[in-house]
Amino acid sequence: MARTSDAVNARKVARERMAELRKSQADREARIEAGVLAVLSAQGAVDEADERRSAAEEAWSKAVQEHERKLDQAVAAFRGEELGNASIASLLGMDEKAVAKLGKSRPKAARPSQASTPTQPSSAEQERSDNA
Repeated sequence: MARTSDAVNARKVARERMAELRKSQADREARIEAGVLAVLSAQGAVDEADERRSAAEEAWSKAVQEHERKLDQAVAAFRGEELGNASIASLLGMDEKAVAKLGKSRPKAARPSQASTPTQPSSAEQERSDNA
């Protein structure tokens, strides 16, 4: 009779150990799943932050370009009024070297007296109009 009791006890111990092992494995899987979820959530937050940063950088860049364009136009207009870099720098409170770099991308504004003065056509233009 001892053998039957030993076999029953052995099965009982084996079942308990297997239950503990399954619980340990389930706990481990739950920790892994929670870790994966945390990483994926963090990656999503990082991606969203990157998108917001990119949009902000793009808006900042466009704003800077627009202000630089306006500054270029203003300096070009001053040059059209025949003001030199030193005078423009003094008026704007800027460094003369910075002023020298501005306004070069735009053609000088024509002065009103120059705009109303008719220009003579070049000889090539005159030949074309004569041949037409």
